[in-house]
Amino acid sequence: CMHMRWLGLQPITPLSKASSYRLPFAQFWMPLIADVAKKVAPHHRLLTLSAYVAALIAVTVFPSFDRRTEIEEHGLVPGYASTGFVGDWTMILRSTISKIEKEPDLHVALNQALQNAELETHHMNFTVSGGSQRSSVVYAAVPSSRGDSREAVVLVIAANWTTSKKVTARAAMGLGVGVVLAQYLKAVHWLSKDVLLVFVDGSLPYGAGARAWLRAYFGGFTAVRRGVLRQAVVLDVVSGATTLLCDVEGINGAVPNQDVVNAFMVVAQEQINLPAFHRDAWESVWWHFGNGGVHSSHAALLEYQVPAFTIKGRRKSGRKALDIDSLTRSLEGLIRSLSCNLQQLHHSFNFYFFTGTNSHVSSGLYLYPVFAMQLPLLSFLMTMSTYKDIQALLVGLGVIGVTIFASGSPTFILATKSGLTSWLSATVG
Repeated sequence: CMHMRWLGLQPITPLSKASSYRLPFAQFWMPLIADVAKKVAPHHRLLTLSAYVAALIAVTVFPSFDRRTEIEEHGLVPGYASTGFVGDWTMILRSTISKIEKEPDLHVALNQALQNAELETHHMNFTVSGGSQRSSVVYAAVPSSRGDSREAVVLVIAANWTTSKKVTARAAMGLGVGVVLAQYLKAVHWLSKDVLLVFVDGSLPYGAGARAWLRAYFGGFTAVRRGVLRQAVVLDVVSGATTLLCDVEGINGAVPNQDVVNAFMVVAQEQINLPAFHRDAWESVWWHFGNGGVHSSHAALLEYQVPAFTIKGRRKSGRKALDIDSLTRSLEGLIRSLSCNLQQLHHSFNFYFFTGTNSHVSSGLYLYPVFAMQLPLLSFLMTMSTYKDIQALLVGLGVIGVTIFASGSPTFILATKSGLTSWLSATVG
């Protein structure tokens, strides 16, 4: 007993003869907590305001807490293999782009290029939301030599489909890369996933072309289906582009699994040396704030839980034009990486901001200061006279939450624990 009193434990004599000990919580800690609360309570507004200022400072400098990006899904292994898009394929690519540039009608040029590439294509007409404009989607499936057509990668080629020779010449680069790359993928032996090639009008609002195709695909109305859409990439480049922007921002803060973007950056920068960049961290914040990705084609894919981003060509003065062979090889390397991984990507980050080509800030850093910024609101709310009137409401909401948790927990546990389900079935049976 002397040793237990020295340790702060006090003997309790229960009704039974068994002896037990407990910490003197009621005798020591409760009075201490009450004294601290009495001293802090008069200054709660100053303390919460200080927490707000500290959190605000932390948020303003959050890009400084970035860290290096990594490929979390080791099955992707980007950049490990040599490219096969060399020799005659580069000549075919230039010839295809040249033929597209000479045709004033983009639709005719695209159909002719797909026909020359011996790709079985399908057309789908649709009406843009509101019924004010009609458009179409052209798509084809590239079968894999090693797959079983249960999973697929989507390659979307977005271009301006306005009928004009000047517009066709600008779009020739992206269209030619998409057609010839699909033709090349038909001949490779390493492809383990089917590739769905989709050509859409990128000038339509809200990514209407990609949305129409996705509705038809998941609704079972497309001419071809290739199982689960695992990942996707959108190519939106024009002739004369000098740099590449990895556009990852979707609608309402949605971004793709970071491994998809990182895999492309490894192939593009480290293996092929392409000038590929991300938006600045604060530019990305404002882009999210203004829902800047609402009109992008990859935003529609993100809404269907398909990790996707757009490779967007940009023109900058003082830089030479992109090498079309290198651009095609970068897409080849990305598709090869995605083809290696036969599952949904789930290891990497799904909420983040890029601060550089090889660095990012995850949600674990910038969310906690935001929570601390809510403390003044809580402090002022709990000291207002009207707070007493909403106590009953809060109690009611709490009861509802507890009821939902108690009633939903058994179903959730049974749905996620297959072993428990099997045991219950065997026991009851």
